[in-house]
Amino acid sequence: MYWRTELTKVEIFKDNEWIIYSWHKNSENGIINAEVVHKSRKLDTRVIEDGKIIWAKEGGNKDA
Repeated sequence: MYWRTELTKVEIFKDNEWIIYSWHKNSENGIINAEVVHKSRKLDTRVIEDGKIIWAKEGGNKDA
């Protein structure tokens, strides 16, 4: 069983507000998930491992 401290967290934001997160067994899976979300939804995403941001992208959808 994995404890949350052993997992990689993916956080997704919209208009600087946190909307969802997911946990992954390793950083590679977390980054893949974050890239898919970033490309399909154009939302800000970041991947956190051991309390540090290891990957981040801005959404780029600034229509509002």
